[in-house]
Amino acid sequence: MRPEARCLGAALLLTRVASAGFATDLLILAGGERRSGALASCDDERCLFEQAPVPLADLRWIGLGVAGDGEERPREIAAPGAVLADGSLTAGKIVGLSQGSVVLDTSELERSAVRWLRIAPVPPPVDVLVRRDGALRTGALQGCAAG
Repeated sequence: MRPEARCLGAALLLTRVASAGFATDLLILAGGERRSGALASCDDERCLFEQAPVPLADLRWIGLGVAGDGEERPREIAAPGAVLADGSLTAGKIVGLSQGSVVLDTSELERSAVRWLRIAPVPPPVDVLVRRDGALRTGALQGCAAG
C-alpha cells in the first residue's frame, strides 16, 4: 500500500472515531417524541433528518448538537426563534438551515452559535367555500353535494 493511501485511510478512521463522540442533533415533535441523529438541512416546509424528510409542521423544537449531552430544551420560550449558545434569544421563524447557517425570517446566524430552535406551531388548515354570490364561508368541510 502506498504511504499516501495509508495516511488517507488513517485520517478517515480518526475522523470517524472523533465524530462518534460529538453530540448529535435532536428533534422534539409536536407529540413529545424525541429523535436524535443528523439534521442535514431545513427549508420553510420540511427538514432532512437522517436522510428522511420531516415536515416542519410536525416539529416543536430542534436542538443543534445537544443530543447525548443531557441538555434540556428551554422551557420558558413560547415564541418561535433561536436560543444561542450564550443564552441570548433571536426571534423569528425558520426559513432555512444548512451545515453552516440558520436562517430566520429576521436574521441569519452561524449554525455553531445556535443551540435550540423553537418552531412555530402550524395552525390547522381551514377550508374556504366560495358561494355563487361570492360570499366566503370558512370551517371544516364535511362533504359536498349538488344543490
